[in-house]
Amino acid sequence: MISMGGGKPIFITSKRGNQLILLSGYKYFVKASHSVGRMTKRRWNCSTHHAKGCRALLHTANDTILKINDRHNHSPVYRF
Repeated sequence: MISMGGGKPIFITSKRGNQLILLSGYKYFVKASHSVGRMTKRRWNCSTHHAKGCRALLHTANDTILKINDRHNHSPVYRF
């Protein structure tokens, strides 16, 4: 699993019941999902994608992070 800044991904559920990822203070939502055999691949966008135009994203396969573009145009949303 790839992590940035030493952070571990935390899978949470939103108030509306959608799956989210918290990683190094940033929150991501599922933009696209598809299954290939037994594997479920998902593309996650930063939660500020629509409001601030942040283009950071990550890709997962069966909840394992495969690829990250961690170039955010804003400060972390959450501080731990």
